Amino acid sequence: MTSTISYQSAVDTIYHWHHRPVKQLIFDRSVSEITQYIDAVDRIQQSLASGTESGDLNSIAMVQLKHEFLTVLTTKSDLIGTFDSITSGWSSLWTRGLFISIQFTK
Repeated sequence: MTSTISYQSAVDTIYHWHHRPVKQLIFDRSVSEITQYIDAVDRIQQSLASGTESGDLNSIAMVQLKHEFLTVLTTKSDLIGTFDSITSGWSSLWTRGLFISIQFTK
């Protein structure tokens, strides 16, 4: 993919997110910010391929992406684990005959 943003804009975007607190995620932002970061990564990688950039900035960009994806995946995993523990608790109550069904009437 060929990035259409300038090299300086790509550098600014990568460093902008590099200096943000770890808990502020790109994936919590708008689609345009996510797209801007991905475009910046593409632009930096194009510069690497042409030999005009060292790998340091690319490494910073890749570490940020890795952190983002791992956070998203572990959050999803934690939510599944929480859901499983809740439903297994319900199953346990049901099998022991302690589950109480509440019905609302008018």
